[in-house]
Amino acid sequence: IDKALQVCREALARSPADSVYRVHFTLGHLYHAQGRIAAAEAALQRTVELVPTHAHAWNNLANIYLAKDESMIHKHAELSGFPATKVTEIKRTIDPTTAND
Repeated sequence: IDKALQVCREALARSPADSVYRVHFTLGHLYHAQGRIAAAEAALQRTVELVPTHAHAWNNLANIYLAKDESMIHKHAELSGFPATKVTEIKRTIDPTTAND
């Protein structure tokens, strides 16, 4: 993981502005794998700042916030403009080909 982190840090300096979000997203994964949750959160937060529609980054942030405290999810949702009024545990996967409207 250390070598991958080094490569990502170097990539931050060399990546074009329109793709640097990918490096931040990867850093989020690497930091999380090391147990560096605050660093993972910061890297994923930077990802969604750069690309607000990055669903995987939002999902990973939600997982970090769930691990911390449900109120963090609401705070983040409020700041980002999402209409989160409650947090519900997902009990099954919804198949988009068979789901009702």
